[in-house]
Amino acid sequence: MSATGTKVVGNFGRLWGRGYERLGSDLRRIVSIKGPGATNYLQGLVTSDLNAPPIPPTPEPIGRPEPGVPKEWQSGPDTKEEDYGQVTFDEKLRATCFLDNKGKIVTDALLWKTKEDQYYIDVPTSSVDRLIEHLNQYKLRRTKVEIEDQTDRMSTHIIFGSLNAENPPPPGGLVARMDPRHPSLGMRILENSEETESGFEFSAMMESSYDDLSGNYELVRRLAGVAEGAEIEGLVAAQANQDFMGAVSFNKGCYLGQELTARVQFTGAVRKRIVPLFLLDKEYDTPHHWRLVADLQRGRSIGRFTPKELRKLPPRQPRFSTPAASHFILLASATMIDPEQ
Repeated sequence: MSATGTKVVGNFGRLWGRGYERLGSDLRRIVSIKGPGATNYLQGLVTSDLNAPPIPPTPEPIGRPEPGVPKEWQSGPDTKEEDYGQVTFDEKLRATCFLDNKGKIVTDALLWKTKEDQYYIDVPTSSVDRLIEHLNQYKLRRTKVEIEDQTDRMSTHIIFGSLNAENPPPPGGLVARMDPRHPSLGMRILENSEETESGFEFSAMMESSYDDLSGNYELVRRLAGVAEGAEIEGLVAAQANQDFMGAVSFNKGCYLGQELTARVQFTGAVRKRIVPLFLLDKEYDTPHHWRLVADLQRGRSIGRFTPKELRKLPPRQPRFSTPAASHFILLASATMIDPEQ
């Protein structure tokens, strides 16, 4: 199958540190949709347009100040688009949503297309039963598709810290594409154990070059304000930011739940959206030596010390690596909170 897509060059911000993670069946499930009528069947149920290239994410404006990012990491007035890497997004992987007949979200999903008549739905485990029930409900007798949970032979992985999902091509049995919602969410890998070599282990292939960052994805998506599965069930697509993540097409024909989705978009009546919010106990106190180091480094940056004093100061505190910083943040036990509860 020849994939058609879009190549995007631009600033997608700083990526997370190099690492990999396997998303087990407790987090993600893989549902197969196979048959000569697969595309037409899904086209009437999903918010994305399967007959058009996926909507790519929008790069950050070049030269715009980025609060909290060191100056040497920010783009300057002489920075050009060509200074950034090229990212490809094509029909092999797209973000999408399934809606009920009232236009409310059943679940979000990542939709893989490996053949003209074969799709795999990468769906949060919290929503898989509801999704399979939904799919069977709208499968007519004349619909020539087979619906099956194939998590026992299919699995999904993530690679952090790279924008290159094409070169070199992955081994047989693996398909690699950048997360279509935003590259900072990582490179997605779909593994078919029936097509990989005997004894193949994804972790063994990765461990020589990448760290095992198990648990990182759940943190990354929460910090980015990306809610999934049961967290967004019953919301309008815009409330869950699915329009921002390229999961909704406003140019395709009719699909289940389209009326409410289109009305919200064209009236602009979105009164609430999911946003990331990080809360700490008000009694939390930063360790004294952390504050001391911060004061010293702040003094260096504003020229508070003489050259003689600078020679007596301890060496500069190295910046946290992304995995180390994420592990610290995990101490706060980040969770998705329903503001209406």
